[in-house]
Amino acid sequence: MDAVDELVGQLRGRTPATRYRAAQRLGALGAEAGRAVPTLLSALEDTDGDVRHFAGAALRQIGGPAAKAVPGLLKELRSPVPGVRSRAAHALRQLGPLAARAAAGLTTALADDHPEVRRRAAWALAAVGAGTEKATAGLTALLADPDPDLRWAAAHALGVIGPKAVKAVPTLTTVAANDANADVREAATEAIRKVRAG
Repeated sequence: MDAVDELVGQLRGRTPATRYRAAQRLGALGAEAGRAVPTLLSALEDTDGDVRHFAGAALRQIGGPAAKAVPGLLKELRSPVPGVRSRAAHALRQLGPLAARAAAGLTTALADDHPEVRRRAAWALAAVGAGTEKATAGLTALLADPDPDLRWAAAHALGVIGPKAVKAVPTLTTVAANDANADVREAATEAIRKVRAG
């Protein structure tokens, strides 16, 4: 058993400390830990926040081998099971820019009938960055969602898109002035600043 196999085993360990330390060490190995990607993806749903955090960081540190998981995650994003779709969107968020080719699938997920999927898709689009400008219309529509967390996520993602989200400014301006939630108003105000910065 080599170091990667040993750490994969520890990532399934009983204590959170064992699991998150294993994730940290796998991340430090970079691309060499590529075969640990499936286990790290599972660890994104760990009950412990530190384990989830370090599993996400490890995936980004692994780089290219982790990016190879994107097609499978996109397939899961089309699953008939809401929980599977939600986990896929969350995993794509954790991959960040490595999941750039998932932008179109995540944009489609903004219209999902399950609110948690919509929310995680918006967060993922903010993390992915590149190629997300086509999500502007879908994100703008979410600014009217009843869920304040989702409205916040949509405003934040539009801010990340920046000047290419200029068509969202009228709606963002209305939200910044009138939304019932202070955090959403603040996120919309910040998004307007970022969009206009270009």
